[in-house]
Amino acid sequence: MSPQSAAAPSSAAPTIRFLGYQDPYPDEPQSALYDRLTVYLDDNAEAFTDRHREWILSKAHASRDRHGVLKMLSYAEKCVRNASAVASA
Repeated sequence: MSPQSAAAPSSAAPTIRFLGYQDPYPDEPQSALYDRLTVYLDDNAEAFTDRHREWILSKAHASRDRHGVLKMLSYAEKCVRNASAVASA
């Protein structure tokens, strides 16, 4: 194998990012995911302080791609699960 054939793939190759989970909304654009996150936060307002909610939304808004918004949606879901676990304990 020549050194050139072992080189990194061309820049035309898509970048694969590890999400740690399967994308539950593969066909939704980033803006739709942001809207979904906003609705989720509104529906579960008791699990978040105003400051925490704004922090989550600002992180999602600042993300460069839809994976960042998915990360924040997953984080918000985790917060709600944790809040309900504490409440039921």
